[in-house]
Parts: sequence; C-alpha cells; structure tokens
Amino acid sequence: MFGEVPTLLRELNDSMRLVTVVLPYLPIPTHCRQDRARARFDEIFTDIVRSRRSSGSGRASHNDMLQCLIHASYKDGHNEHVVTIIIVKNNLTSVTRDIDGHLHRCVKETLRLQPSTLMLLRHARRSFVVRARDGGAEYEVLAEHMVASPVVVHNSHTFTRTPRRFGRERKKERAYGADLAYTAFGGGRHACISDAFAYMQIKVIWSHLLRSFQLELMSPFPEMDWNVVMPGPNGKVMVSYKRRKLQ
Repeated sequence: MFGEVPTLLRELNDSMRLVTVVLPYLPIPTHCRQDRARARFDEIFTDIVRSRRSSGSGRASHNDMLQCLIHASYKDGHNEHVVTIIIVKNNLTSVTRDIDGHLHRCVKETLRLQPSTLMLLRHARRSFVVRARDGGAEYEVLAEHMVASPVVVHNSHTFTRTPRRFGRERKKERAYGADLAYTAFGGGRHACISDAFAYMQIKVIWSHLLRSFQLELMSPFPEMDWNVVMPGPNGKVMVSYKRRKLQ
C-alpha cells in the first residue's frame, strides 16, 4: 500500500487541470487517469476503514489520524473525510516547496509570488455592504458566486510598491489591508485549517536540507505551469547538492 498510495496521489494531483473546474466529466485522458486513480484510492481506504470498523478495536488499537477521521462526522451525520483530507494535504505540501522568523518570511514571500492555487471560490448567501474603516468608500457584495485569484491580488500595486520583487521584509512597506490580501492559503472563515501544519512541514524539511547540503540550481529557473489547478514548476528542475561538513 505504501508504494501504491503515493503514486495514486501523484496521479490525482497531476490530473487536476483548469478545465476540470468547468468540465469535470470531459472525457480527456487526464480525467480518465484521474477516475482510475480515484477508484483505486477509494478501494484501498474503504477496505482499511471496513476492516477497522468490523474489528471493533477503534482508537484503542489505532491511535492515528485515519482513526480520528473514521470517528468524525458532519452535522448531518455523514463522514466523507478520508480521501478529501489526504488529497488536500498532499497538494499543499507537494506544490509548495521552498527556516523560523527569517525562513517563515521567505516561505510566505515565495507563496505570494508563486501561489499554489489559481482561484478561490466563495458564495454570498445574501447581499451586504462593507464600509471602509475611515468611513469613506462602501462596497456592495451581491448574493452570488464570486471568484478571487491570488495570482492577481498578490501582484496588485495597491498593497505593495514592487509586487514582482522578492522581498522577505515586505511587511514593513505594505499598505493598509495587505494582510487580508495575502490569500496563499485562502482567507476568511474558510481559510485552510492546515496552513500552520503546512508551514511547519515546509520549514522542517528545508531547514534540514539547507543545514546539511550546499544546493545549486543547474537548470534554468522554472516557469510556473498555469494549466493545472494547483500550479507547480513546469518541467524538470535539476539541482546539484554537496553535503556540508557539520560542526
């Protein structure tokens, strides 16, 4: 299982294209591979969940995240957690690779310039008006679906003078409202609940790599692949490494 699941996750991730958002059932090769991978993924974890439930051992024998998901449920009683959470966690950590204080700011700035999602979808159930804190401008939010793109918001001159320049100390120059404009992990009540874990995981991995190895980018700096839902580097990225002599 441990060898097959990463392969299935990669297949699911690579099959998510922009066209998937609009036409999820379009019979193209990537969607066919996605359907096969999803079916096999469901089969693997359905067998595991069924086995645990039939044994009756519960948390006494399995004190892990999977067991927590088995026992969890929504208000209406259903508990379709397992596949969704595993796939989302994998996406967040696989397309966002780039140590604390200084490293954390570097990671956030990398995510600002190269966000791991192209769009955020929201639905306002009723119309309402938002007023600026200074009592000036008013903005009406209509009761309908809305789309916001971190790629557009993060590159706006409204919140920083040099949006395309990498600057780990950018917070010092950002305008009012810039914190709300940072949407690498979503925003508002429905922001990603795993962002703290994702930051921690990224920083642990890269602090170990940077402490242990001298790294040099051998291939050209990669362009982003904007054809997928979770953008990542387009093509292969070649890096040479040399182990450091630790004191």
